[in-house]
Amino acid sequence: MGKKVEKIYDEKQIIYEIYRMRGLTIQQLCEVVFHSKGYAYKFLQRMKEFGWLQDRMDMKGKIRQAKVYFCTDQAIEMLEREGFINKSVKAKDNTPPRNKMKYTVLTNEVYAALMPFGIYVYDSREWKIKNKMDRNTLVRGGLQMFDGREMGLYLFFSSEQISGAGLSDSMLTRFKHEVKKFPQTNRIAVLCYDLKIYEKMVKVVDKELSTFNELLVIPMGKNGLGFNLLRISRSQIERKAQLETILNARLNESHPSLEGNKQNFAQYVADYGNHESYVVDFLSMNRPGLHHLATHYYRDAFEKDGRHVDLVCWKPNEKELIKKFQQYPHVNIISISSQEISDKYLPRLTTTKIKMKL
Repeated sequence: MGKKVEKIYDEKQIIYEIYRMRGLTIQQLCEVVFHSKGYAYKFLQRMKEFGWLQDRMDMKGKIRQAKVYFCTDQAIEMLEREGFINKSVKAKDNTPPRNKMKYTVLTNEVYAALMPFGIYVYDSREWKIKNKMDRNTLVRGGLQMFDGREMGLYLFFSSEQISGAGLSDSMLTRFKHEVKKFPQTNRIAVLCYDLKIYEKMVKVVDKELSTFNELLVIPMGKNGLGFNLLRISRSQIERKAQLETILNARLNESHPSLEGNKQNFAQYVADYGNHESYVVDFLSMNRPGLHHLATHYYRDAFEKDGRHVDLVCWKPNEKELIKKFQQYPHVNIISISSQEISDKYLPRLTTTKIKMKL
C-alpha cells in the first residue's frame, strides 16, 4: 500500500495538528506522523509533562476503546504565539464533550487514512470559515486532493457506530438545502458508513443534485474500501494512467470530439488503434457523471457520432449500471474489483512527506 511516508517530528506542528483536529489517538498520529507507537507514546508523555496535552479515554460502555489526546490552554497559547493560529480559543471549547468523543475519533479516521496519501484534510472549522458557511451546517470538513482539487466532506455514520446516528429524512432534507446553498467549489464527497444510508443518498443525488462537477457518493464498505476509492481518485493525472492500464488503450483528453461532450459525460477518448470510444470514469463514484451520460449520449446521439462508451466502475456497481443503461447498447461496462484496487492500483500510489499547512 504505497511506500512508507517520511515522518515529521516537529513538536509544535504535531501539537497544531492535534489542535486543529480537536483530538487524535496514538494510532491516528502513527498513521500520519510517527514510525512506531512506542515513540509516539514517549513523545505524547513528554508533551503532557510540558503541560501541552491532556488525554481522555474513548469508552464504549465500560470498555476502553482508545486514549485521545487534546491541547491544553498552555499549548493553544503557544500556537498563537508561534503564529500557527491567529485567534486562540479556550481548551474547553476545543475539546469535544464526552458524548461527542466517539464521533470525533471516527471523523478523524478520515484524516489518518488520507493525509499520508497527500490528501489534505480540513477540519470542519477550517472548511466552514474558508467557504463562509454557517456554524451549524452538516459538513464535516473538506479535502484538498493531491492535484489541488478541493471538495466538501460529509460523513454519515451508522447507528451501530454511534447511537442515534444515521440519515433521517429531516437530515437528508438539510443536506440537500445545504449543498445547494453552499456548493463548496461545486465538488462534494459523501462517505456512507451503512448500505441503507448509501442507497438513500444515491436516490436523492440522482434525482435532485446532478448539476455538480463532482458529487461522490462512496460506501465505506469493509476494510476501509471507501478510503481506497478516495485514495486512487486523488489525482486526475494518476487516474488517466490507471484507466489506460485498465482499458489497455491510449487516452486523449484534448480530442476534438470532446469539445462539446467533455462537460456533459466523457472525460477522454480511448484510442484502441482500430477504433475509438468515449471513456466515463465511475471508479470515483461521481453520480452526476452517470446522469450526464444518460441524458446526453442516448441511442440517437450514438448513431450520429458512432463511438461507443467505456464506462469504468467498481465491481459492486456493475448490476446497478447494467440495469440503468439497458437501453444503451453502445455503453460497455468495465468493472474493477475491490481486490484489484487494493492489490494492483493502490500500491502504485507514491506517498510523500506530509505537508502541514500553517
